[in-house]
Amino acid sequence: MTALLSIQGLELAYGKIAAVKGIDLEVGEGQVVCLIGANGSGKTTTLRGISGLLKPRGGRVVFAGTDITGMAPHRIARLGLVQVPEGRQIFATMTVAENLRMGGYLVEDGERQRRLDEVLELFPRLAERKTQTAGLLSGGEQQMLAMGRAMIAGPRIVLLDEPSMGLSPIMVEQIFAIIELLKRQGKTILLVEQNAQLALDIADHAYVLETGRIRLSGPAAEVAGDAAVLHAYLGG
Repeated sequence: MTALLSIQGLELAYGKIAAVKGIDLEVGEGQVVCLIGANGSGKTTTLRGISGLLKPRGGRVVFAGTDITGMAPHRIARLGLVQVPEGRQIFATMTVAENLRMGGYLVEDGERQRRLDEVLELFPRLAERKTQTAGLLSGGEQQMLAMGRAMIAGPRIVLLDEPSMGLSPIMVEQIFAIIELLKRQGKTILLVEQNAQLALDIADHAYVLETGRIRLSGPAAEVAGDAAVLHAYLGG
């Protein structure tokens, strides 16, 4: 399978502190690939480096055949690489519908409305609350809103950062049901997730990141059966 996203020797740092130390990673079109690891291992930093929010110190990021290393975030988004950030980062004072339309600010009006209708069908709870101020939504509803906003952009790949963080078990189940539906629709997703079991259950391929380095990678089912992963992340 040809990689839609290919990361080669990626190095990222905050000042003099190296956070990601030369990792390689690939995501094939139509795949769900998960990146798991302990807090502080460099997962979110990796996504920030891919999406242009943090300029790499070394290595390459290639998306759909284009070298996007160091490219400005808005240019990367135009190419179809869209990130759903950790903590949602919705526009709290705007309505649900206004937040969703912001995801399609580069999209022509007719196409934006079509995508808005699709997202409201995918997230019926957002349809019920589309005139409500976004800051009044529950945490799970805000996560749905952040994901819906990304989908309206028409991404070729979605970088999904910690979608279950801070959510109730029932809401986590709903969010992952939506991710499963997106997978069945053929969407390409790079998933960073604190709940390793959920991530490995839904992913095609997995990478384990430890202190800025890839320690293990392979088909998700094989990674889930690795003794070290069982011990560190799955309670085995």
